[in-house]
Amino acid sequence: MAEDINEICKDCVKFEKFGKKCHVHWEDKKVCTVKAKNEEEWQEQARMLNTR
Repeated sequence: MAEDINEICKDCVKFEKFGKKCHVHWEDKKVCTVKAKNEEEWQEQARMLNTR
């Protein structure tokens, strides 16, 4: 990926797909509680959001 990656966003499939348009991305982000390291983690987050 040619974009500069915030260190916290490395290895996140959401950032890999959406880049800086990721809905939880911002410059100088220090912590991400919704980082998904693989597709399964991302799908689990989606299931949790849909059950509320």
